[in-house]
Amino acid sequence: MAAAKRRNKKSSSKKPANGPPPEPVGIVAAISTIPRPSELHREAVALHVMEAIRRARVRTFSYARRDGHALFRLDRGNGDWLKIVFDAGRHLVLGFDHESPISPFQVGHLWPGLYEGLPDDLRPFVLAPDGEEAFAESESGPAVFAAATFAAWWTEGHWTHGALTLPELDVFDSDGAELLLSCMTPRIKLIEEGGWDAGLVARIERHEPLDDATIRALHRDADVSAVREAMRTSGYGAPFPFAE
Repeated sequence: MAAAKRRNKKSSSKKPANGPPPEPVGIVAAISTIPRPSELHREAVALHVMEAIRRARVRTFSYARRDGHALFRLDRGNGDWLKIVFDAGRHLVLGFDHESPISPFQVGHLWPGLYEGLPDDLRPFVLAPDGEEAFAESESGPAVFAAATFAAWWTEGHWTHGALTLPELDVFDSDGAELLLSCMTPRIKLIEEGGWDAGLVARIERHEPLDDATIRALHRDADVSAVREAMRTSGYGAPFPFAE
């Protein structure tokens, strides 16, 4: 959905002597671009509805509510993913870049500090599901966490990340946060690649009412009843259902 990542094999984690401090990369740089939870939820629901209209065999965007919280997931189809958990006053952004040099598959455990400061009530959302390979937070900790390369959580009215220090690599060789968060848009997948009308897409992003003709104008073979169900179950057009 996004342009292929460039991998700079000559990137170095060494600090240049007598040079300026390195520019922040990864979640350290990208965290300021994450919208407030209510705005992020609005975009997640819009992408879910657009995915229902698209009727793709393999979904890029998905949204579901369960056990009192909502889960949005973006899958790039190459092993990279972004997950957003919305809950009552606690919200989490979690991602995995399979080519990242700080991947637990590369270093053997989660990158140090990734979850430092993560509220205890959000920790269940970062545990590895049954049957999935689990990793420790450090070289000696219990291996109970799902593979992840970046995380951010909403606390006291702003997004924050763990007390981590990332290697001095360029944006394409960091933790994947900047790339994956930039994929939270219909621009590439649906407008540029799918040829969808940008004006109609903008109406969905604003959660405007959609008649059957509008839905079919975006995809002539759309299953209108399935789209209506996706709108209903995700809260399309409704206020943010969680405390911010």
